[in-house]
Amino acid sequence: MTNVWSSGGNLNTGRRYLAGCGVMKAGLSFGGFATQVVTEEYDGSSWVSGGDLNTGRYALGGCGVQRAGLSFGGWVDADSAVTEEYNGASWSVGGNLNTARRYLAGCGVQMAGLSFGGNTGDNGSVSAVTEEYNGSSWSSSNSLSTARNTLAGGGVQQAGLSFGGMVTEASATTEEYNGTSWSAGGNLNTAREGLSGCGVQQAGLSFGGGGWLTTTEEYNGSSWVSGGDLNNGRLNASGCGVLLAGLTFGGDDGGSYNTTEHYAPVDLSKSYSMVWSSGGNLGTARTALAGCGVLMAGLSFGGYTTAVSAVTEEYNGSSWSSGGNLGTARTGLAGCGVLMAGLSFGGAANYTSQNVTEEYNGSSWSAGGNLSTATQTMGGCGVQMAGLCFGGATDDAITNITEEYNGSSWSSGGNLSTSRQNLAGCGVQMAGLSFGGWTGSQDSAVTEEYNGSSWSSGGALNTGRKFLAGCGVQMAGLSFGGRIGSTTKLKITEEYNGSSWSTGGNLGTAREKLAGSGVQMAGLSFGGVGGSSVTEEYLPILPGIGAGLQPAPLVLFT
Repeated sequence: MTNVWSSGGNLNTGRRYLAGCGVMKAGLSFGGFATQVVTEEYDGSSWVSGGDLNTGRYALGGCGVQRAGLSFGGWVDADSAVTEEYNGASWSVGGNLNTARRYLAGCGVQMAGLSFGGNTGDNGSVSAVTEEYNGSSWSSSNSLSTARNTLAGGGVQQAGLSFGGMVTEASATTEEYNGTSWSAGGNLNTAREGLSGCGVQQAGLSFGGGGWLTTTEEYNGSSWVSGGDLNNGRLNASGCGVLLAGLTFGGDDGGSYNTTEHYAPVDLSKSYSMVWSSGGNLGTARTALAGCGVLMAGLSFGGYTTAVSAVTEEYNGSSWSSGGNLGTARTGLAGCGVLMAGLSFGGAANYTSQNVTEEYNGSSWSAGGNLSTATQTMGGCGVQMAGLCFGGATDDAITNITEEYNGSSWSSGGNLSTSRQNLAGCGVQMAGLSFGGWTGSQDSAVTEEYNGSSWSSGGALNTGRKFLAGCGVQMAGLSFGGRIGSTTKLKITEEYNGSSWSTGGNLGTAREKLAGSGVQMAGLSFGGVGGSSVTEEYLPILPGIGAGLQPAPLVLFT
């Protein structure tokens, strides 16, 4: 079945040549023609005003999430090198691009951004320039193989995706970035400039462009296939989200410049429910494992079978296949990142807490910088170049320690307010979310939000629990499963909106010590006590369609 676009809430200020970031339930739009300073925040149904850009620009790039966004480049009275960082309320000045550009694209997060392509100079020379952002400054990297402007992108700094754009004519070129250099991917079926995109390297989404095209294509890491058409053909719009939960907004749609559309397995303008349904079982049943990625490109690693496990498996939206084993088998570990750029850290081996960190490149794990404190049963979030580790237990005590990873080493962050182990988390380093766990005396409902330096209280879970899992971002989190007391495994799912938790659809199989990945509108759960090979997918369905008959995503990955 083909995924479909449906209408969302209109932008308050219609714009083209704007930029955006975030996810479907927590999007961010900024800038646009002509030299707009406007910023708007989306909650899944409507846009509200955010803090204005300091420098109004159009044809700019963007990446990150709603509470930790990044804007760069564009056009003012000339090509701009300006970079600004958003904290959920206001923009502040970051380090300038080395090469001022307009009509460029980007991906990644605020602490690990990637910019590529665009135009430079008064004569509009097409650029192949690629730059990496580390949270304070940009550094030059290897150029695109094909210089292009008005292109689109997705992914993270260590696993980026660029597609489409204009050379001397509309381009179908797709390139994949591995953190060092670009290589050829599968061409778009329809060459387009002025298109938009989102997703990750192994599960990308492109839409619109050209002469008000409705064309949508889905990428599986090697080739593009047709998706559901946009309702409003548009060009020079923006987009964000992931393959099964995409968002597009603004652009030239024939006049209004303010329409918003959602991409999902069902029409989200109708009444729908979020439901867990069965996915493909893990090849190796495990408990106390970790995971990362998105629903259509997930990664599971470590855990416990009859012994501590080093097993890694990759999910393609329907089944798991073997990946490269961890260098150090561990249980009770944490992880973050995406399939092509994962991060694992901590855990236990031989009943001893570990400080091991490993980085995954899509086929094998290699050693990263060790945690400062050997820890197990902690929470984690972020990406490979900007990870976050919090809580858990050392061999001696439950801890509130937070550590931040910069791609090579860990450093101290602000401590949790409440020490907890067996907790869960989601989000990114500059906008993290921790929830649940065990304090040593009781199951915890505590939720805390991280702003890049300190934790503050969020809305408590409705059901305090330990050994739960989670996914999503700070403004749109998802918690599921877990245990209360000494034996009671749970099916409970709760959804976070940035201030409070509400009840979601129950898991099909009650589980504890499970793992998860994805976003709130497209989640993935796998493994755990009570269903150690079970995989479930969290997606919207329309009334009258049972979970067993849930519309399946378009099969791309067989």
